[in-house]
Amino acid sequence: MFLATRGSACLGFRVQRRFTPASCRCFSSSAAVVDEPVVKPASFTIQEIPTDVVGDRVDKFLSARLGVPFSVSQKMLRTGRVRLHDGSKGHKIEGSYKLQMGDKLSVPMGADIAVAAEGAGRTKKTVYLSDAEAAEFRKRVLFMNEHVLILNKPAGLATQGGPKLTAHVDGMLECLKFESKEVPRLVHRLDKDVAGCLVLARTREAAVSLGGNLAKREGDRLSKVYWAALSARPQTPEGRIKMSLSKDAIRVMGSLKIVPTEDPSMRVSAVTEYLEIDHAGKSSAFVELYPETGRKHQIRVHCAEALRAPIIGDEKYGSGLGVAAHLVPAFNESIGLQLFSRSITLPYPDGDGKFERVDGGSRVRIVAPLPDHMVPVWKYFGWNQNHRSD
Repeated sequence: MFLATRGSACLGFRVQRRFTPASCRCFSSSAAVVDEPVVKPASFTIQEIPTDVVGDRVDKFLSARLGVPFSVSQKMLRTGRVRLHDGSKGHKIEGSYKLQMGDKLSVPMGADIAVAAEGAGRTKKTVYLSDAEAAEFRKRVLFMNEHVLILNKPAGLATQGGPKLTAHVDGMLECLKFESKEVPRLVHRLDKDVAGCLVLARTREAAVSLGGNLAKREGDRLSKVYWAALSARPQTPEGRIKMSLSKDAIRVMGSLKIVPTEDPSMRVSAVTEYLEIDHAGKSSAFVELYPETGRKHQIRVHCAEALRAPIIGDEKYGSGLGVAAHLVPAFNESIGLQLFSRSITLPYPDGDGKFERVDGGSRVRIVAPLPDHMVPVWKYFGWNQNHRSD
C-alpha cells in the first residue's frame, strides 16, 4: 500500500540496511540504497549544425540527433554539458536558443550520454525492492503498449531523486521493464506531492518522440488534464491563463518559489486553461486544468496568482493549508495537496478496446482514480469523484 505520509517511509516500505544481491528481480526505490558512480564522458565532439535545422530549438535538435529524451537534452544544456562552440571552451546556451547558420556545438562523448548528463562526480542512488514490493508497484500501471507506459504515481513519491530523497520513481524503473530489454525512461515530471498519471517511454525512440510531442503547443499532441480543489472560486468559471514565470525558483520570505515575472532575462511563458466543474459556496471550487506548457509549479502558481484561489493544501503558494477559515475544523495538517494528474490522452489507437477512445479512435485517454488523500475532500463538498469531461 502506498501511503502519502511525510519522511522516508512515504511508500510504506521497510528500510533494508543490508545489501541486496545483483540478482534481485527489481533494482530501485526506497529499500536499501547503494551509490553507483556515474560515468564521466572521456571527451567532447564538435557537431556542426546542418542547414536543414537552422532556426530549430537546440534542445529539440539534440533530442532528435542524439536519440536522447527531451528532458535529458534540456539538462545537458542547463548544466553546461553542451555548449555553443567558439573555438575555445564555448559557452552555455538556453534550450530555447534557435540554431543559426555556422553554429557548432560541443557535445559530450560516451556510451551512455543520458548517464553523462547527470553530471560528473555525482553518484546515482540505486535502491532495491523485494519481490512483493515490486509486484505492488507494478499494480500502479494504468496502461502499457510497446511504446509507452502510464503509471499512477502516488502522492509523496518524488519523480526523480535528490540529495535528501531515497524514494523516487526514477529509482524504480527497472521494476517496470516487463518483457522489454530496455528500462523505461521518464519524459516529464510530477511534483512529489502530486499523484496521478505519469508518462514513461519504453524505448529510446519513444522517449524522443514523446519528448518532442510534449513540447508541441497545438496539433496532434499528448494532452494532460489535472483536477484541483481550490480555496476560492475563480472570478470566471472558465478561462485561459497566460502568465510568464521565473525559470528558476527565487527565495521569497525564506522559501524558494517560482514567481510571476515579465523580466525577459529570467522568464518563461506558461499557459493553462481551466474549467470550473463544481463549487461549494464561494469558499471552494473543483476545477479541471489543461496546461499547454509544462513549467515547474505552473498550475500551483497560476491558481494562486492569476485566479487568486490557491489549491487547498498548498502550503508553499497558499496560506497555511489553503483552506477557508471556517473549513479548517473539517481538515487537518495531513490533508495533502489537492491536485492530481487526472488523465493523459495519447496519440495511439486502443487496439484492445479496454480504454476510452477519442478523436475517432485515433487516440486513447487513460484516466487515474481520485487518490486516497483527496477522497475525503471530495466527499466533504459532495463533488462527483467520477466526473468525466467530453
